[in-house]
Amino acid sequence: MRRSRSPSPPRRMDRRSRSPSPAVGEVLSARDFRERILQGDNPKRDEAAGDVPAPEPEISEEEQMRAMLGFAGFDTTKGKAVEENLRGPALGTSNTKSKREYRQFMNKRSSFVKPKPPPMMG
Repeated sequence: MRRSRSPSPPRRMDRRSRSPSPAVGEVLSARDFRERILQGDNPKRDEAAGDVPAPEPEISEEEQMRAMLGFAGFDTTKGKAVEENLRGPALGTSNTKSKREYRQFMNKRSSFVKPKPPPMMG
C-alpha cells in the first residue's frame, strides 16, 4: 500500500519586508559609505552646515582598515610575548608550545611500570 504525501506547509510571504527604493541621488557606493564612517561625517550635519567641505586628511588604505577594524596592526603575535597575556585575567591562557618529551616503550629491558625520568635541567 502506498502512503499518500502530506501537503507542504503554506509559504510565508512576509519573510523579507519590502523597503522603499532609495532615490537616485541618495544611492551611495560602499566606498563612499565607508569613507563617511571613517571620517565621522554625518549627512544630516553636512546639510545643516552648508556647502563647507571639511579638509580630508590623507590616510593610507592600511590605516583606514586599521581604524575600521579596530586593531593596531597586521603583524602576527605568533611566538611573541603579548603584554595582555602576561598579566591580568588572561594570565597563562595563551597557547604556548613546549617541547615534547618522549618515552621509550619498545625495545627496552625493563617493564612499563617504571616512573617517568626527571626532566633534565639546562
